[in-house]
Amino acid sequence: MNRTRGEDGATVLVIAGRSIDIDTATATAHGYPAVTVARYDLPGPGALKEITADEIARTHKVRSRISHAQLDWFIRTAVDAPWAAAPIEAQLVEADPNISGELYDRAEALYDHFRAAAPRHVGVAKISKVLHLKRPGLFPILDSKVRWVRSRWRRRSSWALSASRGDAMAEESTLGSTVNKCAV
Repeated sequence: MNRTRGEDGATVLVIAGRSIDIDTATATAHGYPAVTVARYDLPGPGALKEITADEIARTHKVRSRISHAQLDWFIRTAVDAPWAAAPIEAQLVEADPNISGELYDRAEALYDHFRAAAPRHVGVAKISKVLHLKRPGLFPILDSKVRWVRSRWRRRSSWALSASRGDAMAEESTLGSTVNKCAV
């Protein structure tokens, strides 16, 4: 996401190569279903080292389509996940992929713990929706729509965090000001 000025001088966000003015972005945010924010985002990350059935149920608000069998798998797999490697307060902008053994590698290890053992039909989208709940500042939601848009304007990285981290670093202040405007 980048911020620029339109022909009329108004601030414009450029997200995945598409321009959108601040007022349209704000209206879109206001049009977002409040129930999703209230039931998916606001309850917070819950227990730091486990995944619960209630948390998996929350992911249905963002269309995770996690089945009962997959729910059981997530709960079992979370028991020995390397949660401590990725602190709850960790932020994606702090995860530099160029520094070996630090936050990026530890976050990747947490992601890989789930991805490597994933049963059929548990992919990037479902894992990212669950990990986003547990570590919201570190794991972006990477569903098929987001990945499709990203693939149209940027080459794939070895792991999706690299590209997302760059976006987050580039426009952290723009997003913050947009969120603040939406709160008014």
